[in-house]
Formats: sequence, C-alpha cells, structure tokens
Amino acid sequence: MKCEHCGENEAEFNLPSTSGGQIKLCKKCYELNQSKNLSNLDMNVHNLFEGIMNLCERSPESKNVVCNSCGLTFENFRDIGRLGCSNCYVEFHEQLEPILKKLHGTTKHKGKKPVYLQDKEINEEIISLRKQLKLAIKMEEYEKAAKIRDQLKSAAGVIN
Repeated sequence: MKCEHCGENEAEFNLPSTSGGQIKLCKKCYELNQSKNLSNLDMNVHNLFEGIMNLCERSPESKNVVCNSCGLTFENFRDIGRLGCSNCYVEFHEQLEPILKKLHGTTKHKGKKPVYLQDKEINEEIISLRKQLKLAIKMEEYEKAAKIRDQLKSAAGVIN
C-alpha cells in the first residue's frame, strides 16, 4: 500500500487520524510528521495558555497596570505569558485572580505537605489541647474539658 501523504513510497506506519481512522505513511513522511509534532509542541502549549488568557476579560483598567519593580505592564504579561518579578503578583493581583481561578479552580494553594511537617503540626495541636484540658479541669469547667478530651482523642487518632 502506498503512503497516503506523498503517494510515492510504500506505507510502513499507521498513525491515528483526527477523524478516528488511520493514516498510512512511509518512513520519510512519518519522520517528517514526528519532527513537526515536536516543533508544534511549544506552539500548542503557547496556544493553550493564550486561550486561557483570552478567557479573562480585557478591561481598559488592566492595560494601565504597571509593576513598580520591573516596569512590566499587564498587557505585556498577556502577550508573553510570564511575569517579570515577584512584585508582579502583588501589582496584578486583581487581574491574575480570575485567571488562576479558571485555570486551577481556586486561588488558594492546596499542595501537599511533607509527612514530617504534618506530624509536627498534629503534635503541636496535641500539646496545645493537653494544656487546654489541664486548665479546664483546674478551672472546674468539666463540660469544656470533655469537649477538649474528645478533640484530643481525634487528634491522637490521626497519628495512630
């Protein structure tokens, strides 16, 4: 079977097509296709970012926002896709917030913490609860002490 791209050489490769079928290519056309796909990868990422940037509204006020530290304008950021310095996050906060919300679904970072930091926080909470429990018992606030005891049990259960 002949190559469906050039029609000259014998087809050696079957590539999936966007229509759901397969395209039969010779070695030369296959290699050409692979190199085009790799060079288009950067373009595709840029197009994706550009699409996300176009989701947010272009307001006249955002054109005038300039970073005091590096001089980057928000419009320049939209064009190049990179902030100039750490102060840009502060200066462009109003404009970046809707972009981040659409991109990540939230504007709060919810990354994972290392296990050793999680355990440290839980241990600090247990120490604090024990102090509160001792104080509540000393002040003869037994209902409050019972609530603190329950919190202490649940915090201790997280470690075990």
